[in-house]
Amino acid sequence: MSFIRYVFCAFMVALAACSDEPIRTGPFHEVYHCDLIGYDFTNRADYDHFCTEDVAESRRKSDSIRKNIVNETYIEKDCKIDEIRFFE
Repeated sequence: MSFIRYVFCAFMVALAACSDEPIRTGPFHEVYHCDLIGYDFTNRADYDHFCTEDVAESRRKSDSIRKNIVNETYIEKDCKIDEIRFFE
């Protein structure tokens, strides 16, 4: 009986060594892609929380503010912002 166990264990080790793909034992390596914001999530709870229309809208607003701050014009020592748009 022990000889069969050794042969079986050797066969399993050889099979795992020859495999070109890692063994996956659960949903730990799944990737969830969110088309609204363009990010990939590995956690389902994060995907459900961040992949919503509200988060996408707030991200668009912050991107608009960030772009306007980058494109601001400087006059002497004072900082003047050309335009900021808030989407509603």
